Amino acid sequence: MLKNGTLLTVLCFTMLLSCYESRTYSEEKVIPEESTAISDGSVNKYEAFPDVVRLANGELIAVYYAAKEHVSRDSVIVMIRSKDNGISWTSPKVIFSSPLDDRDPCIMQTREGTLLLSTMSADINMEKWPEVDQTMRVRILRSEDNGETWQDPIEIESPFVKLTACSSPIVQLADGDLLMPIYGRETHNGLKWDAPGHRDRTAIVRSKDNGKTWTDPIVIDESPERMNQEPSLCVLPSGRVYCMIRNRGGMTWSDDNGKTWTPIKYLDWPLDCPYLYPITEKLIVCGMRHRDLSPSITITVTTDGGMTWSKPQFMSEGEGAYPSIQRVTDDTYIYVYYRDETGVARIHRIYFQVADDGAITRISPDEFREMNK
Repeated sequence: MLKNGTLLTVLCFTMLLSCYESRTYSEEKVIPEESTAISDGSVNKYEAFPDVVRLANGELIAVYYAAKEHVSRDSVIVMIRSKDNGISWTSPKVIFSSPLDDRDPCIMQTREGTLLLSTMSADINMEKWPEVDQTMRVRILRSEDNGETWQDPIEIESPFVKLTACSSPIVQLADGDLLMPIYGRETHNGLKWDAPGHRDRTAIVRSKDNGKTWTDPIVIDESPERMNQEPSLCVLPSGRVYCMIRNRGGMTWSDDNGKTWTPIKYLDWPLDCPYLYPITEKLIVCGMRHRDLSPSITITVTTDGGMTWSKPQFMSEGEGAYPSIQRVTDDTYIYVYYRDETGVARIHRIYFQVADDGAITRISPDEFREMNK
């Protein structure tokens, strides 16, 4: 769970559930792992949960979790930079640590130029879970100098008593407001998770002052029929805010700047860590981990604005995911993710292009370098 949301407007729509089948993707070209890695274990052996942002100056910043293992109180948040669209990266720099397990860092840049890094910080003493409120909480760090220095963390206001978590970046609306997707619960880990009254719910919190304060939490669904975790948001050109949710591909959207949301519909896939990236109003990609597929590092595409989604398309060998996506050239995107090989994890990246019909073409780092000489 640590890594691994009432409704004022009711809109009816028909959802076509995309079909998938378990496969090994043996027909896909293999991109050598050594050519995709951008971390090397120099901070710690478990480097995972990356997020990447393209700054207004064109630079890429990636942040990730580094610790001895998947859940660990010795964790730190690390940052690396690239000035050549992700071909080469700086040495890692630790930018945040605390006595808690600080994990799942996400990063974005507001139009005002402020960098906002969100992280969920966990008290991993499991014996405290039944009694202690906010065993996990979400905190935000701000930087006004493109990540050179960071202010002290701000804990956000949450509607959840026992646990509050996050997994994807903050987004900014046309009016300047910031929306952050969070999830959480009222009950502790000793109870059955996926049961009525015990399920995690998704909520949206808002900032009107460039990320300094966060208020007005709105729970998307007070009594969800599925576990609603790890929500991801994207803002479409029309202003619609679209949301994808773990763990069965929950889909909902808002046409009033996040104040009300449509009823959640489910793809019914075992979909983890969705990351939405809009190409156009209709064409959206969603990086994800698909637990029923091996390898599980995949991507799905919609060509109708999120009404239907393609079956998962292969992105990389291995297990891991928690991907992040940014545009690096007019028609090419970087896909940053982690791979876990028997308890040792590293950060990786590949590139891709997406056709109007949703077909994905993967591009190796070496191929991208040659294309952009």
